[in-house]
Amino acid sequence: MRASLALAWLALVLARGAGAATLDYLHLEANEGMAAGGHAALRIGLAVFHFEHEPSGLIRLEREPAAAFEHRVRALENRTIHVARIAVDDATAAVVRDAFTDRLRADAADAAAERALAGERRLLLALRAARDGASPPQPLLVPAAGLFPPAAGDADAADEFAAAGAGGGLADVRRRAAARGVDVAQRARAVHARLARWAETASRDGAPDGFGARWYDAAALAAGLDVLAAARAPRADALRTDAGLASLALDDDERAAVARVRGALVGRLAALAASDAPGTGTALLVGAARVAALDATAARGRWVVVDDLADDARVVPPHRLAREHDALARLADRAVDDLARARRALVASSQPSDAAVPEVALQEVEAAANRLLELRAGLAGRPMRLPAALAVPSRAGPVAAPSVADARGLDAAIAAAARREADHAAMLQARRGYDVLRRNCVTELFRVVDAALARAAGVDPADAPAARAAVAARLGGYVDVAGGPGVVPFVSRALVERRLDVVGTATLPSRRLATRERVRHEDGALAALREDTVLTADAYEPNPDDSTFLFFTDDAVVARPLLGAANLVVGAGASVVGIATAPFDRGDRLLEGLRGMLFSVPELAFVSLRKGTYLDDPGAP
Repeated sequence: MRASLALAWLALVLARGAGAATLDYLHLEANEGMAAGGHAALRIGLAVFHFEHEPSGLIRLEREPAAAFEHRVRALENRTIHVARIAVDDATAAVVRDAFTDRLRADAADAAAERALAGERRLLLALRAARDGASPPQPLLVPAAGLFPPAAGDADAADEFAAAGAGGGLADVRRRAAARGVDVAQRARAVHARLARWAETASRDGAPDGFGARWYDAAALAAGLDVLAAARAPRADALRTDAGLASLALDDDERAAVARVRGALVGRLAALAASDAPGTGTALLVGAARVAALDATAARGRWVVVDDLADDARVVPPHRLAREHDALARLADRAVDDLARARRALVASSQPSDAAVPEVALQEVEAAANRLLELRAGLAGRPMRLPAALAVPSRAGPVAAPSVADARGLDAAIAAAARREADHAAMLQARRGYDVLRRNCVTELFRVVDAALARAAGVDPADAPAARAAVAARLGGYVDVAGGPGVVPFVSRALVERRLDVVGTATLPSRRLATRERVRHEDGALAALREDTVLTADAYEPNPDDSTFLFFTDDAVVARPLLGAANLVVGAGASVVGIATAPFDRGDRLLEGLRGMLFSVPELAFVSLRKGTYLDDPGAP
């Protein structure tokens, strides 16, 4: 199976000759909890672009490394990928790639504007609450400020890490800044005065454009300067280590690397202390926490890292993890290897001749250590947070709204801010609102590609006949998915294969199907049958996130209704048992059984949506 798959891809790669550019149109089959009609994506080189439907009701573009995307879809989500390779020249591939990159920037700008408008309204409400002596309806939160206690000497400070030298590096930053002519404490007072002045002006005269974004950015700068001025140690739970974990112990090369990285980072923070550039405050807070972690690392002789888990990270409770102990253990072993690789890379990137701060390498160590520590928590029966692949510490913390003396325009400013926020939301909904027929993962891919190729030919995308001709000249044909069955991913793939210059197709089977084919090839057809049931499959361990079922039906077309009926009975039985066990498992079994019944119904009509998913992939690198 592996050989045939490799040959299929080799045929696609060689179809147009060495160095030829291509676009790969990807159709992802459906699975439980995912789009019932499947999903569509476009691979350009080493990146995959695809549109996701967000809970907010908007559709936004995502970009993922191709290898990571394929691993997630096939090995974890257990979904088959169908590939149609479209032959294009290098210029066309560049035009399409640039168009998707521009769309990513536009989506990011829209999201930033959305956050800024919401933050501005909250700020004005907090100013009014301060005026009235009431508590604000929501705290004003600054990214990364939550890594530190609100005042020096606070009981939440990391006393054990401070005793190990966690605050010394921040005093060094302050001294280095002074050598550059910057008095950190004086500059902090100046930024606080600026914040109060802006708030006073907005309360009296109304908020100018961009007021909220500028205020929050300056508030983060003030928080970072306060931390440096007081050489404040991070909060007790902001730095992490595990005294019993041998894989966190430093070796001699790492001790030298930690010292070099620490010195370079101190120098960068001293330079940042004089900057007013956007984002400086967050960089100061994160950098200060990392310096404290490096000081504690050197003092303890084992790695201490900053907690990089997002504020809204998903938390898996212990009773859900208990059934996945073996998978967690495999993931923990892999996390140990990831951490070792990241540490070697940090040593290599922090040689004495290097002038730059190897902060990316330090971030890799930080991320790998956090993943390992969370997995250790899960194995120990504690709640486990799910980390991102490579996150930046961002724990938000509250800042106080300044008091204002003149609030004549505050109520009007709040009303105006609410209108701006509502107008922006309506604009986003009109431009980016998800619609299953008019704006989904398929239509947006074609909309971006068609508009880009039309403009590259000097044609207005609104001129439909000319735009179609421009697209056809580049892609060998034209696919119109608007308003027709082509909005369904598997239909769009068929249209692409039939109407565009497709030089090859391939099917990348899901993890279970690939395993089944390997077993059939090595052990025979009868042995492969064991992979068709949850109870006997070697390649599948029931995932707590999956519904209850017995038979896989994705490769059993003729027998699918019969197997679906059996799955329906199994789901119903699990639901009955779940009623009895609900007081003990918080209703998990009941919900799994009800979902099992729901996803069994389409199988009665020859439609297979559910395929099972995986918590991890033991064979992953």
